[in-house]
Amino acid sequence: MSDHKVKNSSLYDHCMLFLLSQNIDQLNAKCSFDTPLFNPFHQEKLLKKIESYWNGKYYFDDVDALPYFAAESQIIPFWTHATQDQHRLESIVKEFQSRNLASGV
Repeated sequence: MSDHKVKNSSLYDHCMLFLLSQNIDQLNAKCSFDTPLFNPFHQEKLLKKIESYWNGKYYFDDVDALPYFAAESQIIPFWTHATQDQHRLESIVKEFQSRNLASGV
């Protein structure tokens, strides 16, 4: 889903790990495995890390926090349900609009 760009501890990667962790927990809850699937990913830690990418207006792409606006980093936290914060969504939409990246929104 992500294009090839070398990133340092990317938001995308953390969101995908969060989604994987949720899926492992759901599988364990719905299936009666003799031995439950091991989930090495701690959702609370991942959410805390994902939170650290928020700059007050939009999400940074990785921990380097370079001042460029990556569209995938604005979408993936919502798509993976790492956040459902309506205020953040509104802020991100305004940022898309201010950069002329959203026609008809």
